Amino acid sequence: MAFFADQLRAQEPKRYVNEDRVQARRRMWWLVTWFCSAAAVLFVYNASWPKFFIISVSIMGSTLILFLLGICVYHCKESAGRGRRLSIFSVVKPSILKWRLDDPTSPNQFFGNDGNQLYLSPRIKILGRLNKSAIIESSNLSPEEQRNAGRLCTVREVQEIKLLFKMIPLWINFLVLGLLLSTGDTFFPEQGNNMIHANLIDILVIIRPISRKILDFLLKLLVRYWDTKTKKKAQIFKIWAGMLLSVFCFTVAWRLEDHRLNIVIEEGLLDEADDVTVPMSIFWLAPQFILLGLIQGLATDGLDEFVTYEFPESMQEYVKSINGLVIGMGSFLNILCVHANGSLFSDTLNHSHLDKYYHTMTVVGYINFCSSFFISTIYTRDEGRVAVDEIIQTPDADPV
Repeated sequence: MAFFADQLRAQEPKRYVNEDRVQARRRMWWLVTWFCSAAAVLFVYNASWPKFFIISVSIMGSTLILFLLGICVYHCKESAGRGRRLSIFSVVKPSILKWRLDDPTSPNQFFGNDGNQLYLSPRIKILGRLNKSAIIESSNLSPEEQRNAGRLCTVREVQEIKLLFKMIPLWINFLVLGLLLSTGDTFFPEQGNNMIHANLIDILVIIRPISRKILDFLLKLLVRYWDTKTKKKAQIFKIWAGMLLSVFCFTVAWRLEDHRLNIVIEEGLLDEADDVTVPMSIFWLAPQFILLGLIQGLATDGLDEFVTYEFPESMQEYVKSINGLVIGMGSFLNILCVHANGSLFSDTLNHSHLDKYYHTMTVVGYINFCSSFFISTIYTRDEGRVAVDEIIQTPDADPV
């Protein structure tokens, strides 16, 4: 998505890039492709798995070839302020080498301190040691020579890495949220395989992104005229609400699977194969899929919006990519959780204890919500915005 946005920016006037127009065009084209893919699913939902696989591979292969054919015409020039590499090691290393140094008593002791700051934002005690990376040592080496030797960083570089480290507690919460989303992606469709109208599962799959888009549209209408400070509080509240809905989602899934298993027992289908239909409509699963969409619309979208406020533009593409990576890592965490709870699963869905697994995920979601509630107090102060304003006012440092 960042690459596509860069191509759209290249079509803007060189002197002034209308970022709102770029993002509007990006969303419009993304919406077109989403509807095309949703329509394609409706044509193949009755296809066998081998045929479905062949169609999917053919489409992906042809689009990849089409993408590669356009390499020669893609815009490759870096925009101003973009493409600058963030180096965590180049900031952490000097702070370790200079751990014995005392805290500075004058802003002049910091290298590249154009903002004349004595205390570097964000002012988080556990990250204060990183400030030593920007302290100019009393030695025969000039500041530039110390920098070339890997013993000195600019104030701007230190602030950027501190902002990045500040996100780690929130990313841990989203790693767990990624686990819950991956669990829903894996097991929710599996629940509907032997229900009445099981062939309509794709409708439920489509309902999920539709609920997300509707929620996103309504929230944008609601916050359009809010000031920046109120919008930041709204972003934190969206993340809280998304975490809370993850608890509700798996509570619903747990109770519904318990109800499904009771019907299986009452109808004497416990020892039947999974292809025997359970007298229960697949649309009982609709609330679970809708809640998954709402979780993404609140928590994951709220995280990306929070990044827009908390980080300068030059860092946003890095951090949003990390957001996606962290949530994606939840899929691997899901694999580990399934193996750790292997005793709950059997050869057939009816003999498995998916309800107990959902109950476990409910507890995990509740703990994650509670921890996110306390962790978010780190982000409710304006420290992040102060650091961003200071970074914006500081000229770009040379790449390390």
